[in-house]
Amino acid sequence: MDRASASSPVSPTTDERTAHGRGRAPPHQLKVISFMELALRPGLSFCIASDRAIFLDLPRNRYFCLSPRANDAFVSLVDGTAPPASADLIRNILPANLLAPALAEGRPLRTQAPLALSDSLIEQSSGRPSMMTMSQALLQLAVTAASLKILPLARIVAAIEREKQAARHLASAVISPALTDIVAAYERANLHVARHDRCLPRSIAMARHLLRAGIIPILVLAVMVRPFQAHCWVQFEDHVLNDHLDNVRNFTPILIV
Repeated sequence: MDRASASSPVSPTTDERTAHGRGRAPPHQLKVISFMELALRPGLSFCIASDRAIFLDLPRNRYFCLSPRANDAFVSLVDGTAPPASADLIRNILPANLLAPALAEGRPLRTQAPLALSDSLIEQSSGRPSMMTMSQALLQLAVTAASLKILPLARIVAAIEREKQAARHLASAVISPALTDIVAAYERANLHVARHDRCLPRSIAMARHLLRAGIIPILVLAVMVRPFQAHCWVQFEDHVLNDHLDNVRNFTPILIV
């Protein structure tokens, strides 16, 4: 993933050792992984579509797929069709850096659950943001763009996760005036900051802004292929805040923060 933009197209290659490649990921019901004594190594997340697994390696800031043989082995683990006796064989087929021993106290690993999507607030917003909220949005956009140039994406995402945990007592499903004001501010910021290929910094900036306003957002990183694209948006409950439904429905979530 380009740290400056999650929507920048990439053209990965497929190799069993480096685990690059392409796949298609339409939304569908995702399942619990049964790795037995195995688990994905820390920092990896993935989604599956049309029997194809797509991975996000957040610490290394890249997406990848597996070779056809390794992909089939991995998918058989995910959907539970791999015979127990084949565990050693599958482990030898998969890339060496994909799996790690599962801790006894570790939680079951899961793919990202499907997200509910009811509407987009930018399609309902027609008001002008307050001057203060507009100024805060432009400042947050500038700070986030600078942060993405000097800090690893994994560190930024971890900070958002910590802020969400600290603010979890504020959770509310009510669409407040403060929320609609922030949505209007970031939509209006399109007049000042180029929108094309800027979904990652815009979404991170909005998520931070919402948290500082006492609103708990959902930050979504997602993928599609043909051509491969990575995308990012923000939700509040099942309301998309900075994109249109017709666009986000083309992507499959690979990491939900």
